[in-house]
Amino acid sequence: MGHHVEASLENGRVTINGPTLKEPRVWTLKSLRAAETPEAGRPLRLRSEEHRDERLVLSDSRMIEALLDAEPRIARPVRKGTVLRFAAITVVGLLLVALIGYGLLSMLPPAVALIIPEEWRQRLGRQTEEALLGSFSQCNSQEGLASIAVLGNRLYEDRADDAPDFTVSIYRLPMINAFALPGGRVVLSGKLIEAAKTPEEVAGVLAHELGHVKNRDPEVAVVRLTGMQVLISLATGSDGGTVLSNLAGLAALLRYTRSAEMKADAYAIDLLNRARIDPLGLKRFFESIKVLEEARKPRIGPLGSIIATHPATEERIARIKPLQNGPALAVMNDSQWQALKKICK
Repeated sequence: MGHHVEASLENGRVTINGPTLKEPRVWTLKSLRAAETPEAGRPLRLRSEEHRDERLVLSDSRMIEALLDAEPRIARPVRKGTVLRFAAITVVGLLLVALIGYGLLSMLPPAVALIIPEEWRQRLGRQTEEALLGSFSQCNSQEGLASIAVLGNRLYEDRADDAPDFTVSIYRLPMINAFALPGGRVVLSGKLIEAAKTPEEVAGVLAHELGHVKNRDPEVAVVRLTGMQVLISLATGSDGGTVLSNLAGLAALLRYTRSAEMKADAYAIDLLNRARIDPLGLKRFFESIKVLEEARKPRIGPLGSIIATHPATEERIARIKPLQNGPALAVMNDSQWQALKKICK
């Protein structure tokens, strides 16, 4: 609302009085700036840095002249260049905040994943496995499970102290797949066992998933997703949901970064070479996945998208070389292999 006022200049201050004002305003000259460049014969519109929500429009030319003589800086209004510079600084600041946020989401999750208490990891693993696989049955052939134990022992035959705590479960899933869950839980599908032509292929797949276990990639993914949800919550005012709220979130949990997949590959290749198991089994698995991806077969339920957790790129396949310190040793004997092949029957 506008007021008709009188302004007086005295002792470096402008005193503003008017019949509709509840009390006089006192503005210091140093706080005054012209809203636009002063021009002779035109009113001068002033603002005060001390009273940012108020404006004073002077039409008395003598008062305007006295003000400008007393404080020449008043005649320097905020120019477009200043506004643009301020806008540029604001944009740079926002980008810097976004960059810091991205850095925290990239670098902080691995550090946090390493200090998650073991009890939390196991609880998270149980909850994730139940939410993701609760509608599928496990393959519990005793002879088949014994063969899985043989396979795990072979991988860490000469480096038991370096082995992470892990368990392997075989589920009757409607696709060829394998993935690691929090708490050192590795899941293989029965169809993967059926499709494997040699024990070395299963060994390669398991070694790759153990790379994710060793690097705690599932836990890193949980921390990263939780961080994203917190940011979304702050931005939208919502609660952000929970990591285990739906299968879509669980599928996202199992989508590792390209860097994580490459590290799991490197771990698997090293593990296989140390155990003198032919790494080309892992290569054949990736080639099989590549064929499936190129075929673009219809996905079967939410789990169908998890196959994308193993992008079988030409680069990753090319990195897998024959055994470095051959000859290769057998993974298991024929009877153990046949027992593994029948684990879901």
